[in-house]
Amino acid sequence: MNQRLLERLRLAKRGLRFDKVALRFTERLQSALEAAVPAGKTLIVMVTAPIRLPAKTAAALTQKISDFLAQSPKRREFRDTINGNEVRIRLVAGVVRGQSRVMTFVHNPDADSDALLNTTQSLLAQMTA
Repeated sequence: MNQRLLERLRLAKRGLRFDKVALRFTERLQSALEAAVPAGKTLIVMVTAPIRLPAKTAAALTQKISDFLAQSPKRREFRDTINGNEVRIRLVAGVVRGQSRVMTFVHNPDADSDALLNTTQSLLAQMTA
C-alpha cells in the first residue's frame, strides 16, 4: 500500500471512537442496512460523537439511508444532522469479499470527516482492485 495513504489513515484514525456506545451503534446500523445496499456497492457512514440518543439516532438514520438508497443512483452522497449528530453518507463502488457492505465510523467532532471518507474510499478501492 502507498505510504502516503497509510499516513493519512494514521492521522484520520486518531479521531475515531471505539467506546461501547459507538460500537453498538455501528453494529445496529450494519445489521439494519446490509440488505438494502445495492450489489457491488459499499455504504460508508460517518457520524459525530457523542451519540446521546443511540437507539433513536440509529432508527432515524436507518430510515434516511433507506430513502437515500431508494432514490436515483446518480446521487452518491448526502449530509444531515440527526439528534445533534452530524452524519455523512457516501455510496461507493466495490465490496471487500467477506466484509459488510456497510462501513460505519463514529468520530470526534473535531475530526476531518472529509479526510476519513476519502481515505476509507481510497483504501476500499485498493482492496477491491
